[in-house]
Amino acid sequence: MRNSILLIALVLFIFACSASEKIYYDYSTNTFDISHVKANLEFLASDDLKGRNTATESEKVASQFIVSEFKKYGLQPFGDDGTYFQKVDFLSSKLDPESHVKLFDEAGKEVASLKLGEDFMTSASSSIDENLFGKDYPVVFAGYGINAPEYDYNDYKNFDVNNKIVIVMTGEPHSESEDYFKGDKNTRYSNPFRKVDMAKAGGAVGLLVIPDEQYLQYWSWLKRRSTRESLSLADGEQDASIPNGLISIESTEAIFENQTKTFSDIEATITANESPQPFELNLIGRFDLQLNSEIKPGRNVVAILPGNNSALADEYITIGAHYDHVGVNADGEVYNGADDNGSGTVAVLEAARLLAPQRSNERPIIFILYTGEEKGLLGSEYFVNNFNADEIVTNINIDMT
Repeated sequence: MRNSILLIALVLFIFACSASEKIYYDYSTNTFDISHVKANLEFLASDDLKGRNTATESEKVASQFIVSEFKKYGLQPFGDDGTYFQKVDFLSSKLDPESHVKLFDEAGKEVASLKLGEDFMTSASSSIDENLFGKDYPVVFAGYGINAPEYDYNDYKNFDVNNKIVIVMTGEPHSESEDYFKGDKNTRYSNPFRKVDMAKAGGAVGLLVIPDEQYLQYWSWLKRRSTRESLSLADGEQDASIPNGLISIESTEAIFENQTKTFSDIEATITANESPQPFELNLIGRFDLQLNSEIKPGRNVVAILPGNNSALADEYITIGAHYDHVGVNADGEVYNGADDNGSGTVAVLEAARLLAPQRSNERPIIFILYTGEEKGLLGSEYFVNNFNADEIVTNINIDMT
């Protein structure tokens, strides 16, 4: 019932946006029918479609099914070369499971070997500068790894990290005042990606982050994330990043065991609500990582219902949802994605089925099902990058209805 109300409200809203005058929609000729929604969802979320993972054969089958529905409704293709498909090429990146981060003392003795997915948690990314792999660099500890001018706080002040691997703590300095790091609320400086940017700005060639309890409770998920594929747009421009990731507490203790300060000393400083001070470690570090990459094809599904007013032909309404999900886990369990986002996909299909026969819309309506949402909104990003977004007057996105 909730979905049917949402769909009816959606249709009414579209007509309100697409018409220059008030239009009363007659549901007696083409009414909402739960059987259509149910049948479409049962197929898209079935085990046969194996979770519709981005750029896989199962997602391709889902896209072909969506096209077959659009054709039934009489919608026109609005993809590449007169088709319903907008081709989206992805760059697939995956770290070799034997990848390590190794640390040695000044005599060349191995102090710690951090195995990917066990002691070193990261995510494969095509933006990582592979020229930094396999080379030896000095290692330093830089406190929280934060440079926050507005709070007059800088872990990198008078501390050289250029051409070095930096180890930092998660989180940020203790505060009981909202005027200083927002008190007990996290600021943007606690974000690990922000820490990577700040280390890189100082000339660092790698960043290792010591996790707190918040990250440790998700350690199993982080393990899986470290060894799985990462996708990015093949034609996307990304700034080169430095190798980075979380390290296990056991590895951290081994790294600091014979240093100026042990990890227990650092923990005691934090427990006392003080910020740990940067210092150099008598260690050499190396990222022994192997990044494997390949191009994988994916596609958005795009159809259009032309408008009736030529004066409004360049004013588009878009109704969209992502149709991908996350596939199958290592144990063969299918993540069916009925709610996320089979529900949004079938809502778009039903809106198209209801609207297409009426052809009462004055503005053109684009119906679009995106790929790659679960990988970082990639399909929608590609669509926006390759369509004049200024011509879109109303955008409706449906996710988990």
